[in-house]
Amino acid sequence: LKPNNLQHFASFYRSRSEHVIGIRREDQSPWERRAPLAPEQV
Repeated sequence: LKPNNLQHFASFYRSRSEHVIGIRREDQSPWERRAPLAPEQV
């Protein structure tokens, strides 16, 4: 997703529920990777 599309999806899901967990595939660029979630953070 492009940044502007991501913002749209985030606002859409935020309006439907308080908590959302997303699973995304691995990015090509190491600068775009996300940190994994630990159980105490969920």
